[in-house]
Amino acid sequence: MISCLILATLSIVIILKLHSLHNKIIESQLPKIHIDKDSIPSKAIKDSSQDFKKNAARIIDIICSDTKKGQSNKLLNINRIEQDLLKCYHKIYEWEFKKYIDNQDDSIAKANLDFRKKLQYYTSTYPQTLKYHFNLLKSDRQVEGLNIATSPDGKFRIYSWDIGRGGSMRYFDNIIQFQSDKLCSECINADYEGDSDNGGSYSDVFEVNSGVMTFYLGRINKVNFGTDYVQGVKCFSIDHGNLNDSIQLLEIDGELTNQYLTEFNPFSVYRSDEQRPTTLDIIRIKDYGKTIKIPFVDSVGRVTHKFDTYKFNGMYFVKSKN
Repeated sequence: MISCLILATLSIVIILKLHSLHNKIIESQLPKIHIDKDSIPSKAIKDSSQDFKKNAARIIDIICSDTKKGQSNKLLNINRIEQDLLKCYHKIYEWEFKKYIDNQDDSIAKANLDFRKKLQYYTSTYPQTLKYHFNLLKSDRQVEGLNIATSPDGKFRIYSWDIGRGGSMRYFDNIIQFQSDKLCSECINADYEGDSDNGGSYSDVFEVNSGVMTFYLGRINKVNFGTDYVQGVKCFSIDHGNLNDSIQLLEIDGELTNQYLTEFNPFSVYRSDEQRPTTLDIIRIKDYGKTIKIPFVDSVGRVTHKFDTYKFNGMYFVKSKN
């Protein structure tokens, strides 16, 4: 609406200047004639003023109408973007099914690369994707839905998806999208490093403010085997418009680190396979991101009721005695 009014105002200013220039040209071509202003009928002045107001209002309506059409087209484009991504996303799972028949691992890798490239292109080109819900991608029943974790301030987002490789061990890919101070979006591939790391799915993003800058905490989940899950916390920040995914905010056992991971047996939390969800929030993040409670896991992977508590002191998360 503000941009609409600005355009309308500029248009009116241009019209006024053209009208003034036109009058000056006409006046220069006419003989000098003295006109008594009092002799001009007030009705003529009023009619001229009303005509100008009508023309100005008409210009504003036209400009605002074009602006609304542009907004509608943006909404249409984002819907088309999701449909394009969904079509590409389905290819991963089509090849995952075929790999058990035809051993088409290369095709799965290509399908995932194609989807990653498209998602990275769209999320780095269209800023409105940062706030779009992508409900079709998240809830599509034909595939395992894409997970999107967004920070409370809406400026940081992690896209996670199962790339269709592996058996009981699942492989995930991630793209991080954020908004800098310049209000521009870009995305970066996160944890996946081919065969050296099976990546993880980010279920949540929290934020904590130091008073100088904002830090983001991603809660990551990995599936190594059916009885071997991993959950952890990884720290991020935006430094001078760039993503910093190696910032060390966690002080664990006297050393600063960028992330903390703990392995556990999911059956120690949920007794049956039917009850067990794909993500278990055994690491609790509270107090608007300022407190992290990490459970104690015993030698056989059982999650106990004991916790180590880490609190943000303005610079780092340090272990608390409370």
